[in-house]
Amino acid sequence: MSTSTKRTVQKNPTETKRKSINKPLDQSIKKRVTEKRIESLAEIIRYHQEQYYNKTPKITDEEFDALWDRLRRIAPEHPLIHTLGEDQSTLFSKVKHIMPMGSLDKLHTEDEIYEWVSAYHSDEYIVEHKLDGASIELQYRDGRLLHAVTRGNGKIGDDIRINARQMQGVFTQINPTKYQTHLTEISRDIAIRGEVVITKDVFETHFSDSKANPRNTANGIMKRKDGEFNHLLMVCCYDIWIPNANKEYTELEKLTLLSSLGFLCVKYHVCTTAEQIVQTRRHIIDKRNMYPIEIDGIVLKSKTAITQDMQSLKPKLQIAVKFPLERVITKLLDIHWSSSGHNYTPVAVLEPVKIAGTTVKRANLVHLEEIQTMGLRIGSEVQVVKRGEIIPKVEKCIYTPPDAQAIVVPKVCETCSEKLVIEALRVYCPNINCKKRILYRIQKWFASLEIDNWGYETLSKLVLDYEIVHRIGDLYRLKVEDLQKLPKFGDVLAKKLLTSLHAKKEIEFTQLVAGLGIEGISTLTAEQLVKHGFHSWQQLRQASVKEIMSIENFAEKTSKKLQEMCAFFDEEVMDLMKFVLIKKPTMRIDNGVLSGKRFCITGEHTKPRKDLVQLIQDNGGIFDATVKKSTMYLLVNDVHTQSSKAKKARAQGIHLISEDDLYSMITNK
Repeated sequence: MSTSTKRTVQKNPTETKRKSINKPLDQSIKKRVTEKRIESLAEIIRYHQEQYYNKTPKITDEEFDALWDRLRRIAPEHPLIHTLGEDQSTLFSKVKHIMPMGSLDKLHTEDEIYEWVSAYHSDEYIVEHKLDGASIELQYRDGRLLHAVTRGNGKIGDDIRINARQMQGVFTQINPTKYQTHLTEISRDIAIRGEVVITKDVFETHFSDSKANPRNTANGIMKRKDGEFNHLLMVCCYDIWIPNANKEYTELEKLTLLSSLGFLCVKYHVCTTAEQIVQTRRHIIDKRNMYPIEIDGIVLKSKTAITQDMQSLKPKLQIAVKFPLERVITKLLDIHWSSSGHNYTPVAVLEPVKIAGTTVKRANLVHLEEIQTMGLRIGSEVQVVKRGEIIPKVEKCIYTPPDAQAIVVPKVCETCSEKLVIEALRVYCPNINCKKRILYRIQKWFASLEIDNWGYETLSKLVLDYEIVHRIGDLYRLKVEDLQKLPKFGDVLAKKLLTSLHAKKEIEFTQLVAGLGIEGISTLTAEQLVKHGFHSWQQLRQASVKEIMSIENFAEKTSKKLQEMCAFFDEEVMDLMKFVLIKKPTMRIDNGVLSGKRFCITGEHTKPRKDLVQLIQDNGGIFDATVKKSTMYLLVNDVHTQSSKAKKARAQGIHLISEDDLYSMITNK
């Protein structure tokens, strides 16, 4: 074979290099990246739960559902999946639901519909429009409206009866004749479940300039303290719960009963086969833009609602079927390089376009290689889709005109002017002392210690604008007068911030390691270090790369990076130790009798609190210093106590237990 021939078959050096890194090492890296993505996604969901239940939603239901679907797909066992958001509003009194108000599992494809029908066979199915609104339970006693309860945490919600009375479709008194005709022999208490919605016409007339979409508008109005605009809302009903009824009602009978009582009902269809369900869904999708109310899918129900299934927060005999992703074509106007820490991420600036009820102006592009692969240029026509991201994603390039301009990649750091490192998957600033990277590390510290009140704007001023803080230890040297240098900072706010900072002086070793903002080191990986015997900074600082690599999920690159960064942070950590105390690590017992259970404690007990905490942890339980959404039990000295922790626990449906109850759980009695 000639030399020239050899050259034609010689492997591309770049390809060889890429193949060489696709070793088993990549799997551990990929796993850690996945863990980071999962926790990041969980944090995004928690944030939007908080916005949905307690503030003004920032995204549509469709976008929120996409986030949930993504978490279920990549982490089906994540504890967040088994929780509901919590309404913490104090404007309205809390009331327990008669009919548990959980959330439905979701399907997306026609094949999944066939599978579900096969699993839950029935001779009749109800296909309802899935309204894009806010859930409510109307509670009646002897025909009179007693409460109107929002979803809350699925068990307890806000009683917005004062506002609900103004809504279309809500009766303060059910017509006595109709009530007597249909409910004479049945329980005096009934619960009717519906959706608070606003029609498209009303939304366009009154709110199109000020709100993101009809659902967000309805959700905000129904919780207004002044009750304004509630007369513009409508409640469409789709379920009725009759405690102690003398029979199991079919879904069709319940809808017929609601209609007979005079309530507005959701639009529905009766089907007998999976094929009919699929065809009905196609028809609804084709006509969805013609309906007066926004819908984002269908709800598929088996013929008869079994009481036990209805009482579950995740009913099996009902399922939501989402509509296909909506894709649109628009123009790429520019690329904005968003900087977080030391990474620069491309975000597409788009010609505004409507997708699923919201106006989209920006979309995710992930990294430079994706831009190059799609052949994007400024002026390209692109296809945008809403997936599991907060901002929509550019899916592909449709057409690039001849006069389209090349996308300019930043060359220097906007903060420190250091030359950026440009790689296929990321563009980043290599300067470890860049003020933007320092700000990022300080943000990580606050997140790791769960310190409240300190926002990005405050930290940014301290680090970037006024250059008061240069490393984490500087935070603990701040005085009230230092914070008062910031605009709009008075004595009260300054003291509040410092109080929240100094309240967390005893910290876990895992919080220290994760809070330094070392690339690739999360709370999960820090826990792995502790699990393998690293309980102090000195131990970690003196560890060799080989010792670190012996730990599961620690590849050579990460181990070297950790050792390198420990050397870099050594002086800073020594300085930090003047202000915080590292607690002795508590080893979790995964197979203890309390494994997987979370406890909080309030009040005085026969044993010191630290001994009770140790007892819980020795048996595999987890101790929460405060009542959280994930807390399962609150240990009290009196089950009737009205302490703030007890009130919060009751509102969240958390079990109150005594010291004796705890001992019984441990001895399996």
